[in-house]
Amino acid sequence: MTRSVVVTGVGLVTPLGQSAGEILDRIAAGDTAASKIPYGAGALLCPYYAPVSQFDPDAFFPENKTLRLMNRDAQMAVVAAHIAMQDAGIRADETYPSEQIALYGSTGVSNMAVDEMSRIIEYAAADDGSLDLRRFGQIALKRVRPVLSFRILANMPICFVSILENIRGQNAVYTPWEGQGAQAIASGIRAIQRGDVPCALVGSCDVKTRELSLVNLQQLGVFSSWEQHGRGCIPAEGAGFLVLEDQQKAAERGKR
Repeated sequence: MTRSVVVTGVGLVTPLGQSAGEILDRIAAGDTAASKIPYGAGALLCPYYAPVSQFDPDAFFPENKTLRLMNRDAQMAVVAAHIAMQDAGIRADETYPSEQIALYGSTGVSNMAVDEMSRIIEYAAADDGSLDLRRFGQIALKRVRPVLSFRILANMPICFVSILENIRGQNAVYTPWEGQGAQAIASGIRAIQRGDVPCALVGSCDVKTRELSLVNLQQLGVFSSWEQHGRGCIPAEGAGFLVLEDQQKAAERGKR
């Protein structure tokens, strides 16, 4: 039997707001989240970016020391996921057993700040500026804080979502970039349709507003339209999660 799948919760952290209603209102009003890139943008073809201007993860997880281990994309992911779970009215081991909630998410790469990577770059470079693996192993790694390992791995944002929401069901992380968020959603839908789980949290997070990300996007040719036409896509940051449920299960607990 193929089960029908419905969306019962939405969680968003975006440059235009942190709720679907707020975002739709700002779009209808013609608001923009784009602003001038503030740092060394002379070499970049795209002069704009869209950061999330007001974001406070402590408001959702007060005095939670785990936040210190997270990169910005992970902080946005755990907040968006938490908003989605609250919107759906779901708590692991109360609404559903934690093992019966699946988690599928996608993440990006190259979202580290320059100051976090500067020690590795400085102490792993040979005299001619090339990468010296011997210096990297013997010097650079010793000068890096261990917490960096939690921030540099692409799967960590979804791991933190699992920890903070106590989700222990089937899971997967898809990376990087375009199409992978859709893959995460599709995986959640299939898991419910098969009857593996009654509920799945699915979504994505990415930060493309930092120096290294902007350089990487330009190297990939993403900003070529700016060079040719003086306009094009604008890098941004944020996270979005959906709670998917078996339609019958959702109806039984009175959810729209």
